[in-house]
Amino acid sequence: MCTRRRVLCRGSFLTYSFGLVAVLLLWLLWPRYPTWDIKDIIIDSATVNGLISAFTEPNSNSSQTFTMDVHVQISSSNFVDALMSEAHFTAEYDSHVVADVVVETLAVPHRSEVIAVAHARTTITPELSKI
Repeated sequence: MCTRRRVLCRGSFLTYSFGLVAVLLLWLLWPRYPTWDIKDIIIDSATVNGLISAFTEPNSNSSQTFTMDVHVQISSSNFVDALMSEAHFTAEYDSHVVADVVVETLAVPHRSEVIAVAHARTTITPELSKI
């Protein structure tokens, strides 16, 4: 036997239950921004000496190309995993290309910290060294 009061009670219970599930899912799946921190910049001493001379020698008319690796620690507080494919981008200053960068493929498990590895190739031209 179904009374009006029981129907209203069940309806209210279902409404509150669905509302609670919706709020819980919204809280769990709401995107949280990861934080990052540069841990290592790997560059050999010959490259450092070449960079110094490229910027300090006023009569330098040649371009010099350098490579370096950067390790970045990424902390994610998200409740879902993330996967990033290999990324290519160009770093620029004004209209000058400073570096071409490749970031390796990276998997970020939920609520964890990982190290991202980026490889940069920089060509210092005489015009760029005078900026």
